[in-house]
Amino acid sequence: MTCREKLLAEHPEQIDPRHIGGCYGCPSFYGYAPDPKNGGRCIITCKECWDREVTGMATIDIEKPVTKVKIFARVAIPTLEDAINEFIVGKEIIDIKFQVNVFAGNPMGSAMVMYRETE
Repeated sequence: MTCREKLLAEHPEQIDPRHIGGCYGCPSFYGYAPDPKNGGRCIITCKECWDREVTGMATIDIEKPVTKVKIFARVAIPTLEDAINEFIVGKEIIDIKFQVNVFAGNPMGSAMVMYRETE
């Protein structure tokens, strides 16, 4: 069984094509498989990660809870990217979703960031 199939069976509401890789978070968030990271960066795509076989995890760090935060920028998207880059220092990013809207001719960008503290 793949991590994606297990998530569909246990948490079908977390399957959504709007999420990176089509699923909310990472397989490690649910304890399905360890993160394939090297130096803090994933070494495979989110889709490849979710399509891996479920292996379980030796330990799950419950001391570091997962947190969600929404970041807004009332100007151009590069400003939103700068705000996110400044915010994520010292955090393990699990998922990021971006949204851009225009209100009264002004761009408004936001990002929902799911993360775990690492420091």
